[in-house]
Amino acid sequence: MTNKPKNPYIRKKPLNYFLWIVISLFLVILIAIGSYYFFVFKGDLFSTSIKSGQNQGLDQASPLQDESNLTAKIQLFGKEAIEVKIAINPVMIIMIETAINEFIKNLPEELSGIQLITAFKDKDQVLYINFNSELRTKTRFDAHDEYLFLKALYQTIFVNFKSITNVRILVDGKEIESLSGHIILSKGLKEVFE
Repeated sequence: MTNKPKNPYIRKKPLNYFLWIVISLFLVILIAIGSYYFFVFKGDLFSTSIKSGQNQGLDQASPLQDESNLTAKIQLFGKEAIEVKIAINPVMIIMIETAINEFIKNLPEELSGIQLITAFKDKDQVLYINFNSELRTKTRFDAHDEYLFLKALYQTIFVNFKSITNVRILVDGKEIESLSGHIILSKGLKEVFE
């Protein structure tokens, strides 16, 4: 019998495959959780939110910047969102109207003249937004621009005011079937975007 020199790089015991499986599974779970967090909470380029310390009809609770205002992100038509301060009001509809007015104020110059007449909710928390007739005359969009305009309005409302179940658009008090003829609005914005 000859004595062969021992190779220090060869393990005497077989690898603990169970340990490797557990470590691999743990890493896969960590990657999945990280990806979910990134794509759901951070990856949405159009996301908007409200930071509020009190639940004043809003469904989010996060730190206030001061006692009388909350910060809302208003999604702009074809641009990045901006932050505006909205006075905290126990009447949620006034806060919604303020957010919509900020949305309108930041529309491109060619859409000037569009005004919010009123906004109201029904018992099912469906929000009706009543615009003046300029909405029909100024928004002769192609399909892409119509989609971007409605998506920005939708995100401004739904992300900031979680209790709203749907949004319907009115022009001079009458419900419209479509804004520019490309997207059907008869069932509301939630049906279009979800």
